[in-house]
Amino acid sequence: ALFRWFNSAIALLIVMGFTNTISFSPSNGRDNLNQSVYNLIYAELFTIPIIKLVDIMGIVRKHILAPRATDQDEMNSYFIGGKFELQERYTDATKVVFVSFFYSAILPSSFFLGALALMIHFAVAKFCILRIWRPSADVGNNLARLSRNYFFSSALLIHVVMSAYWWSGYPFDNLCEDNNDTYHFCNQDFFRSGIFPPLPRFQPEGSEWMTESQAKITGLYAWTAVVMIAFGLYFAVKENLIPYVESIFRSTYEPDGADQKIPFSTVKHRAEVMAYVPQLRPPGFSHPLLVCDISQLDEDVVGWKDESRGFHPYSLFNEASQILGRKPEHVIFSQIQQFDMASSTTQK
Repeated sequence: ALFRWFNSAIALLIVMGFTNTISFSPSNGRDNLNQSVYNLIYAELFTIPIIKLVDIMGIVRKHILAPRATDQDEMNSYFIGGKFELQERYTDATKVVFVSFFYSAILPSSFFLGALALMIHFAVAKFCILRIWRPSADVGNNLARLSRNYFFSSALLIHVVMSAYWWSGYPFDNLCEDNNDTYHFCNQDFFRSGIFPPLPRFQPEGSEWMTESQAKITGLYAWTAVVMIAFGLYFAVKENLIPYVESIFRSTYEPDGADQKIPFSTVKHRAEVMAYVPQLRPPGFSHPLLVCDISQLDEDVVGWKDESRGFHPYSLFNEASQILGRKPEHVIFSQIQQFDMASSTTQK
């Protein structure tokens, strides 16, 4: 995600010169940073959604590779759909948000284009989850919590900081007017000069270029950025650094949730309830391969089942037993145990 944010937002700022921020050339109207950012966000409306909907690899697998499969299992494996990666979807969404926030001061329409891009991404992703991609494993809320606590707050901070720099650099021509209606060179680029906060009082004496209203809004953004950075550091130390140091010297574990008094054996038949059963998902197989002995395990907790052949063809434990003529050593395969509290028996 960091590389995508850099390539999408910061790389453009580095490549484009300061005077090309909002400049317009009659010979090349696209040779400015403002237009490049517009093209980047506009492309997000179509490129990624179209690529996801077309599903080129899915077409190749279903219409080219599947008819040439050597057996039924191989052919079935070509119809299981593409892999759904939640982190990839988060990266696409956060890239749009980051670019929109980064350049909103010089391109206010980036908010509207970014919102439209996110809505299109949501609709396309929903369609792909239901129609194109294969079912994915259940995931927790760690990624959502990470984005909410760190990314969005950081994006808002970067928005305020960069807005202060954008407002301070206007009109982005490095020219200051003299008293006799002449102009001389003056460095208006506080960002590349390493000046923070970009306050109007840091303008060189005799080379002031900010108007009164420009100086006010620049100062407002600059001081807001300073306050936000101070609060960010305070909460980072309070919520992360101090608990980490305390965890070195004493236990900081706190139980999450409460015992609902519902035995697992009473809900294990439900489709959404399953146990952790060690298995592999190699390419070329329509179902996962089991790397443990499930002969004494309830089939309901595995999470899937081949209705025509059961679990036997997908059990590496059974295959190893047939090759060796005996059950393999327990150290070779993963161990799984089921404790049935209702009957007070233990199955291995």
